[in-house]
Amino acid sequence: MMVVLSGVTSAAAQTTTTTAGVTSPPISFGAWLDDASVMMQGITSVGLSVGRWSGLYGHENDGPVFDLSVGAAKRLQLGVSVPFYHATYTDGSASSGRGDMYLTAKVQILNPDDYGFGFSATPLIEVLSDAELADTTLGLHRVNWALPISVQIGADKTQFFATTGYFSRGAIFGGIGLTQAVNDQITVTGSLTVSHSTHDLSTTSLATANRTQVNASGGVSIMLNQRVGLWGSGGRTVSTLDQNGASFTGSVAVNVLLGTFKK
Repeated sequence: MMVVLSGVTSAAAQTTTTTAGVTSPPISFGAWLDDASVMMQGITSVGLSVGRWSGLYGHENDGPVFDLSVGAAKRLQLGVSVPFYHATYTDGSASSGRGDMYLTAKVQILNPDDYGFGFSATPLIEVLSDAELADTTLGLHRVNWALPISVQIGADKTQFFATTGYFSRGAIFGGIGLTQAVNDQITVTGSLTVSHSTHDLSTTSLATANRTQVNASGGVSIMLNQRVGLWGSGGRTVSTLDQNGASFTGSVAVNVLLGTFKK
């Protein structure tokens, strides 16, 4: 299972704008990329990660980021992600605190292990941070929803997956990814995501920003044993690098699986 969040992970991860001397993050163009697999019923994944984001107007360190996923039923996976961040901006200001939190319920409609083709939907609730809401010109709400729809082809060493959907705070998105198992322990992944703001930004602090953003990333996962895995990734914005883009993003994570594996 893989999830790529592009432009939605933390409160200041996109850019900064300065209005009347106050620095605040703008609207985040959301993108979500996932495969169609779900965790085995009764298995719990506990994850801890740290990350780095750099852009034209500052940089941000994310950590700790806590992730919890539970195989709640045969085709249902529940999850929560809670990040904490510290951001520093080029005007000398800084901010820190809880980033944007996500509550997810992934429903598998077709199992790729059975058919070689998978299909899933992941309705989610997004709870924005105080920093994300600081710019009142954007008209953001604390609680939002999104509906990513994912497909997957292949369930063996090579897997292709794609996701499209909508964020209620004003973004449509799409993405594709490819994973290739090098051996039983190591898997490499590449992905490309596109997000587009559905808002008219002309009267906001993002009046000069591009409404469409394209990001690329690559990563590698290493399973140390059946229960413990490591993950590392890096990427950047490959469309025009304006105040809403990233010149670099990177993260490392460790995941531990708890519970009894069923044969």
